[in-house]
Amino acid sequence: MCDSQPATDVIGTPAYNPYRESVIFVTIFLGCASHLSTDSSSDHIGMESQVAEEDTSAPQNPSRKGRGLARGTARAVGNVLLGIAIGLISYYGITDVVAAMEQTRLQEQLAELGLSEALPPDRTVEPAPNPFEEWEEEDFAFWEELEDGGVFGRLVAPAMELDTAIVKGHSRDNLKRGPVWVSYTDYPGPTGNVGISGHRTTYGAPFFRLNELQLGDTVDVFSPFRQYRYEVIDVFRVTPEYTEVLQTTDLPHLTMTACDPPYSAQYRLIVQSKLVGVALLDGDEGE
Repeated sequence: MCDSQPATDVIGTPAYNPYRESVIFVTIFLGCASHLSTDSSSDHIGMESQVAEEDTSAPQNPSRKGRGLARGTARAVGNVLLGIAIGLISYYGITDVVAAMEQTRLQEQLAELGLSEALPPDRTVEPAPNPFEEWEEEDFAFWEELEDGGVFGRLVAPAMELDTAIVKGHSRDNLKRGPVWVSYTDYPGPTGNVGISGHRTTYGAPFFRLNELQLGDTVDVFSPFRQYRYEVIDVFRVTPEYTEVLQTTDLPHLTMTACDPPYSAQYRLIVQSKLVGVALLDGDEGE
């Protein structure tokens, strides 16, 4: 269940140019400042023009022409900066719309799997006598046959107010649709480390509130056959090249990752959880 190192914003590679939003705000500020400065001087320019018209015989002042050229240049630069800022802001809005549309399609696929509504987050997960007795024939087989980009399952994190579909495969295109199962990590099961990564900004920002998870909070992963309940045991951050956090483990774990801080790829926020319960779904339970 391992794959080559990813070229996305999961552990190991950067996702965004650091502080992109800072550029947006600075651009807006400069653009507005340019417009304000040119607008505030427009009356003065008009007065100068009127005086010049009244006395056409007076020699032209070269400095006046220079000031007019400078103001025109400032206005042009302001227009460009505002255009860039509006374009960047529009980009973020468009990505949210794209993600919402994709999640709608994924929700339809979840409904076909009987997972259109996740079980109540406060539901006590009583360990089944043999929760993994047919795991290879059910969950393992389902995930192995699932194509890249297919709906992997459902992710529910009450502390984040998150209830979303998981996509199989950690490509950039898949990350635009929702949280992804990192394909070089393990499946939920009796052993191994499940890696799930998501955006904290753009494309709906499903992991924007990942930092709000605390020790003891629960995270549920639903397959068509089982509910896997994990409990948060550690929250920390690492540099992007620290891939050890996604290495396989003997005991079953879940590792959720995202860029940190938001709008920067300087670090990766890591939330690690341990498996504390598995419930078998009987076909009607997830509907």
